[in-house]
Amino acid sequence: MLCDPDKRYSAEQVLNHTWVANLAPNSEDSILKLDLQAMKNYSYSNKFKKAVLTFIASRLKDDEIHNLRDIFFTLDKNSDGTLTFEEMKEGCKILKSDLNIEEIFSSIDTDKSGSINYTEFLAATIDKKIYLQNERLFEAFKSFDKDGSGKISVKEIANIINAQGEDFSTLEQSVKKFDLNGDGEIDWEEFLNMMDNLNV
Repeated sequence: MLCDPDKRYSAEQVLNHTWVANLAPNSEDSILKLDLQAMKNYSYSNKFKKAVLTFIASRLKDDEIHNLRDIFFTLDKNSDGTLTFEEMKEGCKILKSDLNIEEIFSSIDTDKSGSINYTEFLAATIDKKIYLQNERLFEAFKSFDKDGSGKISVKEIANIINAQGEDFSTLEQSVKKFDLNGDGEIDWEEFLNMMDNLNV
């Protein structure tokens, strides 16, 4: 994987490689570690928070997420690097949960591709203790604060999540919820408050 982009394996090639295939978990016991409540909380999150979690998930180190990696590989029955709804539903049967898997699946599939890629899965399942670390949140905040003003505007968020029309109005409402000083933007303290709140 650490080579020129034109020589780099695709996710599917990596997952089908003998080395990965032999090391990947072959026991469904790993699925028992799946935190469905974390996925449920994620499904309630607004698009901005999901975008922040995706940003953080894409930068996590392997030793921080090895349990989640094992769960993903176990759920991914055909080793194509993505999870279909059927794979999720089948894998979650072992958990005997009454959660609406279809609704959760749709929420995690943020790019609406019809499947969940590895980063989307991580974003929906990472432990709050991991993503609430200040240095991680600050890196995400700076990335979203495109003009370096120290605040994130609705327009900056909209550009990142491609919000238009009705989505833009919903986004404005989400920002208002955490815009405690009423200036129409999210500053660092307001950003921390949003990320710490489970029901947004």
